[in-house]
Amino acid sequence: MKKRYIITAVFTGILLWLTHHFWLGTKGHENFDFLVFTIVFMLGWLLNLKISSYLADFKNIEKKSRIDIIFLAAFFVLLLIPMSNISQEKVSKTENRKLADWKPIILSKTKINYNFGKDFDNWFNDRFFLRKFIVKTYSDMRYYLAYQYYSSNKGFINKKNNWMSTTLNPKKSIITAKEKDNIVVNVRKLKNFCKKNNIKLYIIIPPRKEEICKKELYPIIADMSQYAQTSEMIDYIYKQTGVKIIYPYEKIENYHKHNFAYFKTDHHWTDEAAYIGYLEIMNEVKKDFPNIYINMPNDFNYSYNNKVRVNPARGFFQGITFQSLNLYNKKILDVDYKYYEHKNSNKIVKHYIKDKEKNIWFNNYTYNIKAPNMTLFGDSFGLNLLPSIVYSFKNTQNIYTYVLDGKSKWERLNIKQFEKDILDNNSDVLVVCFSEITRLGYLYRENE
Repeated sequence: MKKRYIITAVFTGILLWLTHHFWLGTKGHENFDFLVFTIVFMLGWLLNLKISSYLADFKNIEKKSRIDIIFLAAFFVLLLIPMSNISQEKVSKTENRKLADWKPIILSKTKINYNFGKDFDNWFNDRFFLRKFIVKTYSDMRYYLAYQYYSSNKGFINKKNNWMSTTLNPKKSIITAKEKDNIVVNVRKLKNFCKKNNIKLYIIIPPRKEEICKKELYPIIADMSQYAQTSEMIDYIYKQTGVKIIYPYEKIENYHKHNFAYFKTDHHWTDEAAYIGYLEIMNEVKKDFPNIYINMPNDFNYSYNNKVRVNPARGFFQGITFQSLNLYNKKILDVDYKYYEHKNSNKIVKHYIKDKEKNIWFNNYTYNIKAPNMTLFGDSFGLNLLPSIVYSFKNTQNIYTYVLDGKSKWERLNIKQFEKDILDNNSDVLVVCFSEITRLGYLYRENE
């Protein structure tokens, strides 16, 4: 009998230690939760008492060897292995996603989490021991067993050339008459804001990867006819508002015939294609500011890397599509991309600010030259412009509309909330860069 209670106490102690280390420990900054401790202690004691009782009875059964007892005990011990070394990461870099948050069974003194089972399952499934190894092994097996194309619900890879896309069997998106009018209204509001504050407005829409890389992505990716639709929308906006939108489709398409305008493992344009976009913007800016300097190829140093860089502040990685597909085979990274670095990069002052209240990133650059001030507003495609465009202006404020804290699309694209920031920067120039022309319809949108 004493042995039973000793075994029970030992197992309960182990359970309490694991609970403190992996459960209560996830709440590190909070005080010790006596109520949770009591619940775990009672449940652990009863569970281990039952197990020890079962083992004791099992031992007395005729013709049962001690090997069977050891096997059963080992089985229960092995059940604890996935609970060991629980990852505390909040974001998975390899999968490019936020992991499930910890939600305790008792949320407060008066509130109980009735979805604890489901919440714990999601949290545990994202962090159990050896998860990364299992996911990697599974992904590698799927990739090697695939014949010509490896695909999932997050995209596909053409194994013959290692080109990837996050778009699988796309449907044609038609811009309705209502959406067209809404885009025009938003562009007109932005134009009036700039005119009222003596700011020159320039809008650029980079082509989508699927438009330019049709040959490389064939046959999985169909022609989305986005080019014709975007061109028609640009003409419509110009007729209605007088705002000329830059759309460097032809130049980037021609450049891509012999170079890499887009990353194979990511949906963004490369530094080379973004430089073409930069030249298109600056040729328009020069009409209003004749003395502005446009950086030429000999103003840059060049380096090569087989990984992707979208945001210069965050460095290199395998690519968003690569990560979304849970790929680990580094042999897929078979291209050395050309990256731009200005020869005067050591003369620029950089500041990076994450504003959670406004759900935004502010990237500020100060370059001591006689030139206008500029605000660059837009999505991640605008980040590829930074290695070149910041060296043509005195002060550059980049407002990066990245999703933070689950905010909705219109909240992160709504430029109304950033008008004061644009004015505080003493901006002479406002450059808007969106990867889809339909996003212009969210600039002043008040609801979804």
